[in-house]
Amino acid sequence: MGFGLLAAVLLAQVTPATARVQAAYDAQCADIMHADWAALTNTFSPTFVMDQNGQTYSRDQVVSSVKQAIAHGLKFTGCTTSIDSVTQSNGVTIVVMRQTIDAAQGPHTLVIASGKRDMWTPQGTALVETSSLPLWATDSADGRIIQQSGNVPSPAPSLSPSPSPSP
Repeated sequence: MGFGLLAAVLLAQVTPATARVQAAYDAQCADIMHADWAALTNTFSPTFVMDQNGQTYSRDQVVSSVKQAIAHGLKFTGCTTSIDSVTQSNGVTIVVMRQTIDAAQGPHTLVIASGKRDMWTPQGTALVETSSLPLWATDSADGRIIQQSGNVPSPAPSLSPSPSPSP
């Protein structure tokens, strides 16, 4: 089999999984933008865990923290996700991704950029996220970095709001 044909076969095998996961991330972004907490909750497994800096957070804690941020005046203005890699093993889809969430709080513009390794499993016809491991994060306010963690990739994420469509 020639290299071109092999590449086409491998792309054909990866593309449906990548498209399916991208659609799941896009749904999570839409749920956040529209404050649809029930829909957002349903994108996570009931046993979802996020391990961040040695702390473990449940699905309900993650969704609650987003709700609390809005209650304290945070307004989400954009959300984009890009996938770096997708692998599948024993029915689990493992994704390395980058996400940028744009927000405003009063007169301040915020950009929350992060990279994570997430695991997804099928539930009926949908995918649900079962775990998330943050790899890096850069939070900025008004174009200035206010917090960074992990090994931020090079080039570093943009500090200006992403060109995502408005909700």
